[in-house]
Amino acid sequence: MASCWLKRRMNPIRNKPRYFVKSWVASLVVVTHLVLVFYSLAATPPLTPDFGSDFNRHAHAFPIAGHVVRIPEEGRLIKTIFWLDFPSLCVFYLFSVIPMVLFPRMNIQTLSWLNATFLFAITFVQWWLVGLSLEEVIRFLRKGRGNAGSPPNKRLQPTPR
Repeated sequence: MASCWLKRRMNPIRNKPRYFVKSWVASLVVVTHLVLVFYSLAATPPLTPDFGSDFNRHAHAFPIAGHVVRIPEEGRLIKTIFWLDFPSLCVFYLFSVIPMVLFPRMNIQTLSWLNATFLFAITFVQWWLVGLSLEEVIRFLRKGRGNAGSPPNKRLQPTPR
């Protein structure tokens, strides 16, 4: 008896993760973003061992996935991705100091792949939430609630006197 009550009580909690995983719009947004990032990173120069030797030369660049990304000198696609990923990049810059403090003698190549992994996780969450929001907007508009041409709700109309 108690287990049946507990199952009914836990059902909304069990169904919520399914909703997040089954979102086709979120999956599409994440995959599209990932393809654009891979395409734009392929055009960047490879990371060289002398990257960290001259700080002034590389002050506006950061290593990611074995490549050097210099935002002011890159093409339009990577600049657009940079601005779209700005919230994720702010979180990344906030926490990117931690591995440098914990492992001060880390190889630059290892650091670039650590940066790529961390950025992937953060941007994945950001674009998944964007996709979920888009899906909710699509559902809202499909139901007709967001349609300006739909008939007004009679319950909200003032009663005639």
